[in-house]
Amino acid sequence: MIGVWYKEISVPQMGQITDILVNVATHKADVVFNEPSFVNGYMKANPNTLRLAQDTPFQVFPTSLAVEIHETQLRDMLDSALAELQNQGAIEKIISKYSTDPKVFLRVAKPYQ
Repeated sequence: MIGVWYKEISVPQMGQITDILVNVATHKADVVFNEPSFVNGYMKANPNTLRLAQDTPFQVFPTSLAVEIHETQLRDMLDSALAELQNQGAIEKIISKYSTDPKVFLRVAKPYQ
């Protein structure tokens, strides 16, 4: 039987996002899971300090907005407005304006395609 040894490193919640990336770059940690928008900026400013373990996402999480539990009308209005922005291409224009790498923010497939 092969034993597995690992040690968790804690970073304060109020710490900077770069703190966890520095832990990997300085070999205090072996791996970090984070979104490309943060990691790519760090790698650009600090070349040859980190490398991607794989080119495809490990896991994809949707973006969400929190509303009061009883605010169903607000939630429905936000969902409707976001769907309209998505269908009109406004969200694509905003993402394209701020991100040149298509892998940073994965696009939602249009329901009619």
